[in-house]
Amino acid sequence: MPPPHPISPTGIDSDSPLAEHGIEQAHQLASYLVSIDLKPDMILTSPFYRCIETSQPIAESLDIDICLDRGVGEWYKKDRPTIPQPASVDALSKFFPKRLMTDIVDISGVVPSALGESEDEILARCQTFWRNFIPQLEKVLPQVETLLIVTHAATKIALIMSLLGYQSVRENLKPQDRVDSFKTVQTGSCSLSKLTLNNSHWELKMNGMTDFLTNGSEMNWNFTNGFEAGSDEDIASRKAAAEKTEAQKETEEISDDEYEDVYFTLELPSSRHSTLASPFDVPLASKARKKRSEPKAETGDQEGEDDDSEEGKEEPDVVFQKQLETSLMSNIEPTSVLQMSGLETSKPLVQINESIFQGRWVKVNGTEMIYDDSGELVAKVDDRIQLTAGKLKRKEENPDVTADQEMSDLRIKSEKGTTFLSEVLNLADHVDEEHKQNSERADTP
Repeated sequence: MPPPHPISPTGIDSDSPLAEHGIEQAHQLASYLVSIDLKPDMILTSPFYRCIETSQPIAESLDIDICLDRGVGEWYKKDRPTIPQPASVDALSKFFPKRLMTDIVDISGVVPSALGESEDEILARCQTFWRNFIPQLEKVLPQVETLLIVTHAATKIALIMSLLGYQSVRENLKPQDRVDSFKTVQTGSCSLSKLTLNNSHWELKMNGMTDFLTNGSEMNWNFTNGFEAGSDEDIASRKAAAEKTEAQKETEEISDDEYEDVYFTLELPSSRHSTLASPFDVPLASKARKKRSEPKAETGDQEGEDDDSEEGKEEPDVVFQKQLETSLMSNIEPTSVLQMSGLETSKPLVQINESIFQGRWVKVNGTEMIYDDSGELVAKVDDRIQLTAGKLKRKEENPDVTADQEMSDLRIKSEKGTTFLSEVLNLADHVDEEHKQNSERADTP
């Protein structure tokens, strides 16, 4: 942040020059104005040093003159100890000898009060400015069709609001006057606003545009700030806001450092294995199906014949495996929902749609490559999560516990602070071995 009050070249209180960053912005604005079709014919500027300094590179680039007018000078509140008065045109011409007009000054004839102004008074000042300035400009400089006014934040707001017919500097712009959805006049440093006359009616076509500035909009001030633009209080407020923003950025950077990008592949269970499934969403078969057998000589069954004999039935676990495998492989699509938990553990938990799997980290034989849609290499993968066999059993129903109580219990963390998904993972460890044994028995001839 620049010091509150850099040394004034004119020796006048608060008549500070631009900081180096402000000079860069002025040159960026000049470059933009050179590039557009509708270029200014003349510059009208506040007589304070920083405004003339902003106008200088523009005047040089466009080969136009600079005219001073106190009617667009700075706004100072009435309770201010000192109300600065700008230097004379003769004093200022020594600093800006090339482009500053000395024969035509204060076209509007409006002079801000030496006692300071209220918000209503600066609006009234600008209303008077327009009434006086426009006819006088047409009389003195009839060749000027496009005018660039270089002024201060508060005065810019009052100039635009008065020209559009508003009765307060704090009013929100009406929908028909809004540009880029801004509800108020934008006053960022070196920002550009544009008003055009259409059938005796002024229209706001551009509101505080800063696309040409490297850092975009900066120091956007309005009357709700409670301080004069550029005052000690305003600078202190901006400094505190900048420090807060910087502290937030540092916090975000520290937070980002706590994470790392991890690339790996998932290996789904083979056809001989089942999965660790959701205990709530995977239905168990109410009846076991028969094993496939040789065709019978007889054709058809008698109506109502019971073919659910004990002989030839599959074990329930085998049925469960086949149902679950079929459901899983048929439901995995590009739009499937994939969630993972416990990647930092040896047995992470993976959920695909409504099915939950238990996995283990294994090393890939060789190296796998991941490419994006355009064929660019994203990462090399050395690790894989291999989804292993296992099954969760449905919890026995308790007639004394309601469904709402059950769901509430699932949301409550255990004494160890583990979440519900971690509880599922812990439970899977206990039932995994039992299910493997059941699967082995089912596979034994």
